[in-house]
Amino acid sequence: MPLEILAEGFFGGLLRLIGWIFVDILFELAIRGLGYLILRPFTKVNVDSIACVFTGLAVWILVVFIFIFYF
Repeated sequence: MPLEILAEGFFGGLLRLIGWIFVDILFELAIRGLGYLILRPFTKVNVDSIACVFTGLAVWILVVFIFIFYF
């Protein structure tokens, strides 16, 4: 019985860590990074700004809609 409790805690923590890494990488690179790359030629923008997040989200939404409607 104690082994089950230890394994449950270990695997729960491991899955939480993997999920956190996946979400952090997705948010940092795919959304914020893309927004920064798009905004950088036009204005001096900080990578941590909310404009990068909104721009990255808008581009990914546009990409998904184009993919859905053309394929």
